Amino acid sequence: MKTKLNLSLIYFSRIYMAIISIVLVPFLLRELGHEAYGLIGFFVVLQACLQVLDAGVGGVLTRQCVLTKHDAKSHHGFVQLFKKIILVFFIISVFISFLGYNFSDSIVNLWLNTSLDVDIASSCVALMCLIFSLRYLQGPFRSIILANEKHILLSTIDIIFTTITNPIALIFVYYSQEKILSYFYFQAVSSSLRLIVLFLCSSFLIKQSKRRLLSEPEHSCNPVKSDFKQIVRFGMQLSSLSILWVLVTQSDKLTLTSIMTLNDYALYSLAISAVSVVSIFGSPINQYLQPRLTSLFSASKFDEYSKIFENTYYYLAIVFIPSCFLVIYFGVDFISAWLGDSETANVVIRYVPWLFIGSVFTVFSNFCFLLLYSHGNLKWHTIFYSVFSIVIIILNVLVAKHYGADGSVRFYFSSSLFLLLFWSYLNFYKYFDNFIYVSVVKILPSMLFTYIIFYLADAFRFDVLLHDILFSSFIFIFNVATLYCWCFKLLPNIVNEKFLIKYKCDVK
Repeated sequence: MKTKLNLSLIYFSRIYMAIISIVLVPFLLRELGHEAYGLIGFFVVLQACLQVLDAGVGGVLTRQCVLTKHDAKSHHGFVQLFKKIILVFFIISVFISFLGYNFSDSIVNLWLNTSLDVDIASSCVALMCLIFSLRYLQGPFRSIILANEKHILLSTIDIIFTTITNPIALIFVYYSQEKILSYFYFQAVSSSLRLIVLFLCSSFLIKQSKRRLLSEPEHSCNPVKSDFKQIVRFGMQLSSLSILWVLVTQSDKLTLTSIMTLNDYALYSLAISAVSVVSIFGSPINQYLQPRLTSLFSASKFDEYSKIFENTYYYLAIVFIPSCFLVIYFGVDFISAWLGDSETANVVIRYVPWLFIGSVFTVFSNFCFLLLYSHGNLKWHTIFYSVFSIVIIILNVLVAKHYGADGSVRFYFSSSLFLLLFWSYLNFYKYFDNFIYVSVVKILPSMLFTYIIFYLADAFRFDVLLHDILFSSFIFIFNVATLYCWCFKLLPNIVNEKFLIKYKCDVK
């Protein structure tokens, strides 16, 4: 019951955050104009690129906190490590703010292709660096809350500050004169408040854990050390993956910001904003499974581990399969209704299907990371992903320069599909019995059935009886319900054991 409640709240917060962000895009676009909105798109890319500074520390902290929460001595060692990391994060944050304040003019002149006033653009870039510094410093505190599986608390904080940084920020912009500058000022204030809240919550949780452990009798379990020497190997692996992930996903976008005008890049940013709906389903799973799978694996509860892994994987499949076909056949209707501009929608839809389906592949590829992360063994994953990333980063830049945004989205789709089929499924086959077999029998018929339904709906234009969006939404819900029955009700009842994946306990 608690598991379902936590997951439901995570999903609710993510859905709320995504809907608020997406719904307000047309209003921001109207208030700021295309070129000023392009600055927000640039900020998103800049923020993602600067995340390399996190270097996977958040993931290390989450895992280490989970492993040490049952022993007083281990927990004390973790707290000392945590304080050192906070100091490092603070120094880096101050340094980033300093660079932004002193070199914002150079960034605007050398990188951005814009007709906006240079002073306003420079001030915005300086504020971008300040906002990133504040959000960067929030990372370790979020890790503490996540490791304690306080999903309700974390979701509540996310909902409150999403409301502040979106609808309330829009009201603030509406009544301001320098609208784009006011937007970034407001984001900086909001980030400061959020940092204070996360700091107070994480401090309370650390003190609470300390009191609980001191009041309990000592356990016979072996203490888990939290010094730099012990966790450096796992930390290096995780940091390498984090840095490479940012470079792979942002190198094409960063290249495009330098070769496209801010006005054109704003249209591409709209496509990215539309595709962010994928995170409604992907991010909560990641937030929930990281501490949960780690805890189950460390306790050797392999049956429960397999069940949670399988269920979340196929729950996502029954939602994403119809979603992909919905975007392909009816995407332009939704984008046109969203933006209130059919001409802009016809430009944006060139990018959306490729980005959307590629993002779906990425969500499923992330299950491979979650699997190996819970084991605490990312060695081969790091080696493979390093080679893969070097090739992809080079090709990202070349494709973006020679083929523009159209070529970039197609290449993103292809590389995401390759990563899923080649590497992720190789690891699923290695660690689980029946995973490939079950995937083929469940997913391929689901894709064929969904394709037929959407193809017929589009070919015979059944939607003449209803509005396009209403009709396509009905088709989507019908497919999700049908696939749910197929994957979780009909097939298990027919074949039973063959449709249960089993963790291979002897795999090392």
